[in-house]
Amino acid sequence: MTAVPRLRDDVRIRRTDDGQFAVSDREGAELFRLTVGGFALLRFMDGVTDRAAVLASSGLDPEDLDGWIASLDEAGVLVDDSRAVRALRYLAEQGIAFRRASPDRRGDDRDDDDGRRDPASSVAPWWNYAVVLLNDGMLEEAVDVLDRMADSLPGDARVPEAARHLKFVLASEANPALAQDRRDVGWDAFDAALRDVLEDGTCPRCNQRFEVELGANNRCWSCGASFSGWILDHAVDEDRRNG
Repeated sequence: MTAVPRLRDDVRIRRTDDGQFAVSDREGAELFRLTVGGFALLRFMDGVTDRAAVLASSGLDPEDLDGWIASLDEAGVLVDDSRAVRALRYLAEQGIAFRRASPDRRGDDRDDDDGRRDPASSVAPWWNYAVVLLNDGMLEEAVDVLDRMADSLPGDARVPEAARHLKFVLASEANPALAQDRRDVGWDAFDAALRDVLEDGTCPRCNQRFEVELGANNRCWSCGASFSGWILDHAVDEDRRNG
């Protein structure tokens, strides 16, 4: 399967008064505008979604999709650094939503309580800086920024989780045979750690009470934090599988 390219995470998107979507670069210079249909297609550009699935969902001919992608590439809004492509794809596969601060970037008006998506927060510029570094393939520098953020935000579970997975990407560059670190926990250990979270009924990140919905994502309904990273960190070491 061939995945579609990934839109740069530092691209800015805002809805205009006429109902279109203005796409701008990281400095805010407008590059082009999209209709609602074009914006819907743009959201498929995540570097993970299979190209065939995009064709089926959009109804486009292969030639039209290729022309669309070529126009995005010419506008400079796609990730083109090979290290960045690999790292962002890996993070996406692990459930890490590595997006910039603006709520418009996700097409809705929701802000996160930790300040990473709040443009007025002092946290947001550092998060955005890490995003820029990562999209430019400067993985070591991005890890350094995330580590510094993690030290200053001890209650945030997502920043250290992103840093941890990014460190694995760096380590796997030197050792391609390195086992994927997120799936090396036995089911017994995972279930025991998950049971601790459920019995406590409090999100380990925001300390808010949460509700469990069958079939829903494994995230806190209040702050959106993933429980998986916390669970895997707290799984009993002796229950981990080798390799």
